[in-house]
Amino acid sequence: MGSLHRRPNTKFWWAAWYGPDGRQIYRSTKCTDRNDAAQVLATWEKVSSRARAGVLTEEQVRRVAADMFFRATGDTVKRATVQEFLEGWAKRKELEVADASAGEYRRIAEGFIEHLRGRAEKDISQVTPAQVTAWRDLTAGRVSAGTCNKYLKILRGAWNQALREGVAASNPFAAVRTLKARQSFKTTRRAFTLDEMRRILKVADGEWLGIILFGLYTGQRLSDITGLAWNQIDPAEGVVRFVTAKTGAVLDIPLAAPVLDWIGKARVPKSAHAPVFPTAEASTVSQNSKAFAKILVAAGLRKELPNHKGTGRGRSAKREASEVTFHCLRHTATSLLKNAGVSDVVAMEIIGHKTEAISRAYTHIEQKTIKRAIDALPDVTKAVRK
Repeated sequence: MGSLHRRPNTKFWWAAWYGPDGRQIYRSTKCTDRNDAAQVLATWEKVSSRARAGVLTEEQVRRVAADMFFRATGDTVKRATVQEFLEGWAKRKELEVADASAGEYRRIAEGFIEHLRGRAEKDISQVTPAQVTAWRDLTAGRVSAGTCNKYLKILRGAWNQALREGVAASNPFAAVRTLKARQSFKTTRRAFTLDEMRRILKVADGEWLGIILFGLYTGQRLSDITGLAWNQIDPAEGVVRFVTAKTGAVLDIPLAAPVLDWIGKARVPKSAHAPVFPTAEASTVSQNSKAFAKILVAAGLRKELPNHKGTGRGRSAKREASEVTFHCLRHTATSLLKNAGVSDVVAMEIIGHKTEAISRAYTHIEQKTIKRAIDALPDVTKAVRK
C-alpha cells in the first residue's frame, strides 16, 4: 500500500510505493493538493501492479505519461497517428506547392501508410528506422534509386515538420541512408526525330493533337499545357502566356504556324476562362502521362504498357523505364531551336531554362527575336495533313 508524505522545504506531496521489481519508489507528485496527489499515487500503483502481472502495454504507459504531463503543466500532450499526421501534412502541401508536387507528396504519404498497414494507426513516435529501411528497400524494388531517394528525403522533411510541431520526438528517416545510384536504372531522355514526330501526330487526334503541338512548339511541361485557359492565348497577336507551375516563371511565347492552325480549327467556348483541353485538364498528371504513352505505343515508339492485373505481380513490381515520354517534347523543342541556328540564350528563354548567370547577364530578350526563332522551326504537320 502506498503512502503520501510532506517533505521539508517543498510545497509538493511525495508518494512512496513499491515498483514492479519489489523495490520502494519515492517520487514527487508535483501536486500541492493532497487529493490530487492521492490520484497520482493510485495511478502509479496501478501501473506497477500491471507491470508485475506482465499485462502492461505501451499505450497504457503513454496515457499515464500524458496524464502526468497535464497535471504538471495544465497542457495536453500533442499526439497523432502516422496516418493522421501524413494525411494532414499532405493536405497542407496543397496550399504550399504546385498541384503536381502536391499530388506527388500525397501519393508518397499514401504509399508509406499502405506499407505500415495497421501500424499506421499507431502513434507517430512509434515509427522506427527499421520500418523506414524496410519501406525504402521495398520501394527501391519498383522505382529507380534516384526516385527512391527523393521519396526518402520528402518523408524526412515531413518528420522534421512533426518535430517542429511537437508530435514527434525524433526523426527515424534521418537514420536511414539514401541508396547509391545504380547504373542499370539510368534512362536518358532524348529528343524525338522529325520522322518520329510525324508518326506521333498521325495517330494523335482531338485534344491530344493540340497538346502535342503545344509541347513541341513551346517546349513547356505537360501540366502547364493541359492547364491552359483560352484567356492565356491571343491568336491575333499569335502569343500564348504560361505561368509555369514548377518555377512560377511567366513566359510569353509566340505561336508557331501549326499551333495557330490547330487553334483556328478548335471549338472555342464562350467563357474565356474555360480550359483549352477540358478532358486533359480534368485528369491527373499521371493519367495524362499514361494517355500520351498509349499514343507512343500506337506510333510504335514504345512497348505496350504493363498490365499489373494481368501479370499477378501487382504494383510492387519494378517499373520499366522508357526513354520516351512527354518530357521528350521539351528536348525536341530545344534541339529544333538549336538546329535552326537559334542561340542558347534565346532557346533557354523560350523553353524556360534559365541559369542564374544568364538571368544576370540578360535581363530582356526582345519578343521579335523570340518570334524569329519560333518561325524558324520546321512544320512537322505537313506530312500528315490530308
